[in-house]
Amino acid sequence: MNDNNLTQNEVIAAFRTLFSFGSEVGASTLDTIDLAEIKKAYRKRALATHPDRFAGFSEGYQKARSEQFIVVNDAYTTLSSFLKMKQENGFSLEQDSRQPSTRSWKNTGFYQRKAENGPYSKPHGRDAFSSFYWQKVPPQRPLRFGEYLFYSGAIPWSLLIKAIVWQRSQRPRLGEIAQSWRWLTEAQIKILLRNRRPGERLGEILLRYSVINSFQLRLLLSHQQRIQKPFGSFFVHNRLFTEAQIKRYLENQKRHNLRYERTRARA
Repeated sequence: MNDNNLTQNEVIAAFRTLFSFGSEVGASTLDTIDLAEIKKAYRKRALATHPDRFAGFSEGYQKARSEQFIVVNDAYTTLSSFLKMKQENGFSLEQDSRQPSTRSWKNTGFYQRKAENGPYSKPHGRDAFSSFYWQKVPPQRPLRFGEYLFYSGAIPWSLLIKAIVWQRSQRPRLGEIAQSWRWLTEAQIKILLRNRRPGERLGEILLRYSVINSFQLRLLLSHQQRIQKPFGSFFVHNRLFTEAQIKRYLENQKRHNLRYERTRARA
């Protein structure tokens, strides 16, 4: 099997992840899907598993949901790649006749490719699309740093998601901040969480029970974001970029944002 080819089992597994399809999925089913359906299913599943929805839950539950979020994004990357290659190259799936090759692009992680290829460099050809790099002009609007890295082609979509999940996992919990400010005790937080509505965050619970007001919630959230680890730390920590490279990207992001902020101000 060519290292860059997808196998049928990989595409079927991705289809089941996005569409919650439990029964048998055949080649005819895969032939009928289109990009609009994939995007619609992805948005629904990503919203249901996004880490922000579970900020007030236990650490173990948040970790499990974060892992599900990564799986959903990997499934979207797989199906998008399959559809793109099928439309442009007449790509056909390989039937798995034995254990999938550990050298296929889907099983070779970003970190393993980095170790094999030495210093980080953007892959080329079909592998570049498989990693889901942005292939168009960056959006003409201000961008957050992670968005800028992705839209500038510096990182693939899958790595952007991993960096987001990492940053949020490093962020102190809202309840911990409230305890450190002596607004709440641990016992009070546990009681409030037991009365949580489905999908409700701790901040929303505190407002519902009038424990804090909206201004105090904004203070908590602002402090939480201010003390979290910088987004670029993920890439430095994993030796994907140096601090100097991150600094240059931040400067480029600032110039990009200034350009469109000025355009908006003149409008």
